[in-house]
Amino acid sequence: MSFQKNLKYYRKKAGYKTARDFAEVLKIPYASYVAYENKKREPKYQTLIQIANALNVSIDRLIGRYDSSVFSADIEDLKQRIEDILSIQEQKNISLSLSFEHTKTLFFNINIDDTSNQEIEVDISYLKKILDDCYSKYFYSREKEILNTLSLAIVNTAISNNLDKISKLLEQENIFTTDLNDIFFNRELLVFDNPNYKDLMLQHINIYRKLEKLKDNLISNAINK
Repeated sequence: MSFQKNLKYYRKKAGYKTARDFAEVLKIPYASYVAYENKKREPKYQTLIQIANALNVSIDRLIGRYDSSVFSADIEDLKQRIEDILSIQEQKNISLSLSFEHTKTLFFNINIDDTSNQEIEVDISYLKKILDDCYSKYFYSREKEILNTLSLAIVNTAISNNLDKISKLLEQENIFTTDLNDIFFNRELLVFDNPNYKDLMLQHINIYRKLEKLKDNLISNAINK
């Protein structure tokens, strides 16, 4: 979530129902405080410390950064943060499905097109590092850049998972190659003894190509911003 959303969330969580109530506690003008919540005005550092202390929350959490270690209690906050970031996509091709705390992963559904999608799981520590790096670079503005970086990380994980599936299928046919072009363009490699394996391989290759296209679009968007 952005600083503005975090501020409003933690203010209400701390029991301050209105922005005016909290401004009085901070002893700052109401107009100044409400601008922090609604107009993307950034408080001075000393004011930020004062706000964090009053809300009993760390500055990192308030501005949208997380500690490097993973705690189960943080998972719901992390889910909400990622959902907020992904929600600003004009065309939503990645969505957060669910999480399992005991596996330390979050599941994402990548909507590649109208006919195919892929569910993948991504390590929570990896996601937290991505967001830490984003917020260190962009602070709590430029949400489009954060969205693009997060989406790219998720798609890269999907591509890696897809290539693992392709490699395992090839190994079952005693085909070992590090050149993916051989797999995709040499039809002889796709002649499996088991026709089901061939169909599965073609499905994986089709998904791989679509993921690569999605990745290229994300990179292109980042370059053109």
